[in-house]
Amino acid sequence: MAQQPYPPAQPYPPAQQYPPAQQYPPAQQPYPVQPEAKPYAQPAAQPYAPPPVAPLGVVASVASPHTYWVSDECACCSDAGLCCDVCFCAPCVAARVLSATQGKRNDANPCCAFGLTVLWYFWPWATGTGTACCLRSTVRSKYNIPGNHCSDFCWSLCCWPCVLCQVHKQMQYENLDPGHCCCAHAPARVVRPGTEPTGQVQPGYPARY
Repeated sequence: MAQQPYPPAQPYPPAQQYPPAQQYPPAQQPYPVQPEAKPYAQPAAQPYAPPPVAPLGVVASVASPHTYWVSDECACCSDAGLCCDVCFCAPCVAARVLSATQGKRNDANPCCAFGLTVLWYFWPWATGTGTACCLRSTVRSKYNIPGNHCSDFCWSLCCWPCVLCQVHKQMQYENLDPGHCCCAHAPARVVRPGTEPTGQVQPGYPARY
């Protein structure tokens, strides 16, 4: 029996076309290495410096960051002796307050008092207004009291004797008592804490030094 021939081989289908390989993004850069934190170094302690001492004859006054008038403008009659001093010898009171603003306690300041007396004789109200305005502005600026030059001038123009009493009491409170002339005396007073010198008695003002 004759062998039949094999059928011809079937051709293979064409190879399947695959899409091109996907391009991946480049690898990220590594994070920078943080430097190591240095150990905390405690600052060295500062040496203690004693507070400055005021020279002999001058009393240092400590002003607070913010303060107010210790006496109202209309409270001039609360101290009858001081009120009489201002009415009968205003130049002396103004000269004493001026010395107190310069750090001198119970200083009569005779040269200034004589000059103010001459001016008061010729121009009483103008001299009183100008002197009271200048003293009030000086004390207000020295102790950081709220206000302005306009209020100083208005109060001095309306009643300069009241302003002189007010600044006199304020200097007493700052432990820089200007002292008194004739009618008033040295009453016990309340002073700002921290302004009283060591070894000094608080009531009244001490002898002049």
